[in-house]
Amino acid sequence: MQYESLLELGFFLKLEHAEGVVFYQEQPFRLEYTWQEKPRIYTPDVFFVLKDGRGIIAEVKARYYMGLYTNMVKWPVLREYCRQHGYGRLITDGRITIQSFWHHTIPAPFQKSLLDTLLAGPLAWREYRQIRETHQATWTDFVAVILRNHLIWTLHPFKLRCPM
Repeated sequence: MQYESLLELGFFLKLEHAEGVVFYQEQPFRLEYTWQEKPRIYTPDVFFVLKDGRGIIAEVKARYYMGLYTNMVKWPVLREYCRQHGYGRLITDGRITIQSFWHHTIPAPFQKSLLDTLLAGPLAWREYRQIRETHQATWTDFVAVILRNHLIWTLHPFKLRCPM
């Protein structure tokens, strides 16, 4: 079993014990995409097959990183690959899925404050932290705002901005 994090290991162990899973393969495909005008390779974490024959490609990612721009760039490639081959797609940390962020109720004052501030330009950690503390926002609120508004978030250094 090949894994890159304890999160992935935990997911693989769940697959091992799931009655409905008949097969799984770690890092099953190499998908090409372009980012920053350079060709890149994206390797999803796992492909698994259910007893009823359905195939699913899963990406195991910590919930805190689901909104990172590097992921937002490569996941559409995964979505298209799954569409073309009739596979399901799962982006999860092993407990919650990325859809949880799409369905999360974002506190309106937090979202408005964040988006209004972004109109003036990108935010660094210090500015974001002030907004987060003022509105007592959670990481779930933060990631939900990023996904729904197609914001660009990088971590090293922390920067949040609107798309160009």
